[in-house]
Amino acid sequence: MITDEAVSLQDHRRGWAMVTFTFGPLLLPVEIVAKLNIRPGTPVDAHAVLGEAMVHQTADARRYTNRYLALSERSSGQLRRKLQDRGYLPKVVNQTVAWAKEYGLIDDLRYARAFASGRMLGRQGLIAQLRHRGVDDSAVSALLSELPEGDSIDSLVSIVRKKYGSISDSRAARRRAAGWLSRRGYSSGIVARVLEKAL
Repeated sequence: MITDEAVSLQDHRRGWAMVTFTFGPLLLPVEIVAKLNIRPGTPVDAHAVLGEAMVHQTADARRYTNRYLALSERSSGQLRRKLQDRGYLPKVVNQTVAWAKEYGLIDDLRYARAFASGRMLGRQGLIAQLRHRGVDDSAVSALLSELPEGDSIDSLVSIVRKKYGSISDSRAARRRAAGWLSRRGYSSGIVARVLEKAL
């Protein structure tokens, strides 16, 4: 038996306490804190405490994951961040994300497709946005392989004409349009082609 002792004990959220042991903080249900008689300065069996934490955190993380993913499509990275923010052990976080993938609750490629379908972004802009949202690189690569090689010049020309065609100063219109396209991740080659046709 490896003994340790609690240094501090704080309410974390309803029904859960964050107990700081000498080995680090650990999220535990308040009923387990009471059952194991965990109080600052009282020795505890570290192995038993970690075992209880794993069991209860795993069950709670799965319940939370079902609720969180019922609201809308999420990426694996978004789920991972939410679980970490709730204080679960890294092993519980990893196992819960793997469980959610296994049962189809999260699918980064599905998320990436849904995200890309509603946005006017260049390839580089799309890559940056998906990575920022926690989509794994393999899903990003798979999505990019599904997209046409070049960005749709004709649709961009139409949008740029609508947005900037009424500006009387053609240099200002081109500058603004170039900035707008660049911020959305379009390459300099695409920007030049669109400006040439649109303005």
